[in-house]
Amino acid sequence: MDLIAWSDDIKLGVPSIDAEHRRLMDLTNNFLAAAEDEALMPQLAAILEELIEHTRAHFQTEERLLDQCSYPQLMAHKTEHTRLLNETQRLHDRFCQPEASTSLALEAAQYLQHWLLDHIVASDKPFRPYLMRLG
Repeated sequence: MDLIAWSDDIKLGVPSIDAEHRRLMDLTNNFLAAAEDEALMPQLAAILEELIEHTRAHFQTEERLLDQCSYPQLMAHKTEHTRLLNETQRLHDRFCQPEASTSLALEAAQYLQHWLLDHIVASDKPFRPYLMRLG
């Protein structure tokens, strides 16, 4: 499974948000590498838990900034954040079950690999002009 590489295609140009996105990418890559190395389920669950916590904090920061710049799609963006956190939490909960298997690790790795990039490109890029007004 390919690790996610930072590129200008996903850079928003807002230093604080880009730094948080890079941290989420690093955590996602840690999970991908551990899954590929067939890490034990508790280790994968711990990485996923850390990713969820950083994601939750990032989403709060992002929502606060979007509120400050009166982003017109804020409610839809919040709804997307809630959906992503709920799905990721469900994955984490499945890791804590005794029947968790390697196939779950691969499923989670694929999901994480896609949601992060898809969310940045499809959901975050449109608010860039609004954040740029804040300076």
